[in-house]
Amino acid sequence: MLYAAGVAALVGPAALLLVGCEPAEAGGLNSVAVAVTTDKRATGRLQHDGYPVQWLSCIGTAEAGGSTDKGSPRPVSAVGVDCEGRTGGGQKIIVYGRVTGIHGETCVRGKLTGKVDGKTVFTASVLGECEGSGA
Repeated sequence: MLYAAGVAALVGPAALLLVGCEPAEAGGLNSVAVAVTTDKRATGRLQHDGYPVQWLSCIGTAEAGGSTDKGSPRPVSAVGVDCEGRTGGGQKIIVYGRVTGIHGETCVRGKLTGKVDGKTVFTASVLGECEGSGA
């Protein structure tokens, strides 16, 4: 019995610490998921448009959701995305914009721009397959 109480005393605070590490964006968009999905969908779009992507890397920054009347954080409703990479021929790729929704790894919604060597090659409000996503 004493052993169980000791384990509970040690595990309880650890579990509390893990819960305390939950991202503030819970319930809304997740900046990591948005970055990964945007990377995949932008790569697909660029490849489809004739730009062979050697690599593309994206980061997402959650826009402040503010707080509710009760002081709890609001879900994140938009994520700023910045991507950079190279084509197979060495041309510089940048993709940037504001994502307002994703559906799994198949669909990104928002306002995104893709450029290759400084030339705009796409502007899009949707990247990927969003049919049936309800997004």
